[in-house]
Amino acid sequence: MRNKGLRERVCALIMLLVLCAAQLGSAETIGIPGERVLLEEDIVSEAAILMEASTGTVLFEKNPDRAMFPASTTKVMTCLLALEYGRLDEVVTIPQEASDVPKDSSLVPVTVGERMSMRDLVYGLMLHSGNDAANAVAAIVGGSVEAFVARMNEKAAALGMTGTHYSNAHGYHADDHYTTARDMAILAREALKDETFRQIVATPGYVLPSTNKRDTALKIVSTNEMLLPNSSYYYEGCIGVKTGFTRAAGQTFIGAAERNGVTLIAVVLKSADNKDDPQRWVDTARMLDFGFSRYTSYTFSQLYSMGPAAVNIAGFAPDDPYNGALTLRAERVTDDFSIPCLDGDTAAAMQNLRDGLRYEISRELAAPVAAGDIIGTVTYTAPDGRVASATLVASRDIAAAPVVTEPETPPFLAGVDWNAARQVLRWGLIALAALIVLSGVLRARRNARRRRRRRERERARPASVRQRGTYRSRDSYYS
Repeated sequence: MRNKGLRERVCALIMLLVLCAAQLGSAETIGIPGERVLLEEDIVSEAAILMEASTGTVLFEKNPDRAMFPASTTKVMTCLLALEYGRLDEVVTIPQEASDVPKDSSLVPVTVGERMSMRDLVYGLMLHSGNDAANAVAAIVGGSVEAFVARMNEKAAALGMTGTHYSNAHGYHADDHYTTARDMAILAREALKDETFRQIVATPGYVLPSTNKRDTALKIVSTNEMLLPNSSYYYEGCIGVKTGFTRAAGQTFIGAAERNGVTLIAVVLKSADNKDDPQRWVDTARMLDFGFSRYTSYTFSQLYSMGPAAVNIAGFAPDDPYNGALTLRAERVTDDFSIPCLDGDTAAAMQNLRDGLRYEISRELAAPVAAGDIIGTVTYTAPDGRVASATLVASRDIAAAPVVTEPETPPFLAGVDWNAARQVLRWGLIALAALIVLSGVLRARRNARRRRRRRERERARPASVRQRGTYRSRDSYYS
């Protein structure tokens, strides 16, 4: 019985291990959220790229520089130039060029002679992917479609989109109308810097008011299913951007999502030949899941606390254990947003933080200092323009060095000019030294005269007296 029970437990353990192995195997094949490895063969799209928006760091790529047809993702450039043109609230008249599109084009629709705001026209361009709206924007902004397309190519060159050439404003197929996945990511990164662009492409639906050519309002819905909450392919944090499809291009998509301070841009080109195939959503979601799994987010205050600022305080007490060095804590933080850290590289995140810090000291850096005293402020400006600020406070007490008091000046010396007094003393000492030297010289001369007179008296004495030696004058003591 005992052996039977042991065998049953062993068999149960083996079954558990087999199930776990099966689960791990399935996780690798279906691409569960949070996976840390993504291979080219995991993405069906012919060309793809995943880029972090604030730095341009490429996290994944598959044939990123292969020439591909963009289809309606072209309209990202059209929209960007329209926003640079501005005048979104200006009422425009739809020009004749809006009707000059292929018969199987996607339409808003807009009608020649129709009057609407430039803003409504751009929403129709991006949400409903209207080729008619693209040509209308081109004619209004550029003066003609041809001139506008030339500006599209100039903008692409200025952004470093070296593998891109445009021949129209809407993306309908043309052999000389091509791009690369990398160039589309570069374009999306630039466009997402514009707040109006972000607002437009993140809008699931929009109502176009009635016009002189349309009696009723027209509700349009975004073609981006990852943006629609009721879609099976809705992706949490999706913020746009643009879909596309032609028979030659297949499915194309530029997607973007934001989580915990990280904004990722995913581009897929030629995901599938069938317009209704969901592969572009699957590929995009898998790339985004992979990208977000590689980031850890820290708030500004968390990163600052890893390497806080320090100042040197003057006049500290001799027994101060840190010789006046004072660490500054960040308190009362405003807009404590998240800062992404790729693959746990906090050193790189800290360097990026330091590059964007600006300090202002509001008090004299001298003891005494009490813990909690306000020393100044710190402001951090992130690469994407977000700003966080905090009050800098002292982290500890610092006592002041003892004050040495000078004796009080007697009243009768209160008005003395001490600089003049020092000069008088100096010259007085010089004069005294000169007198001492002169006195020595005079005494030496006097002694020399005395010796000379003594010798003269000695020579004048009788010889008998000099021989007896009984006579010594007082001057002889100086000989």
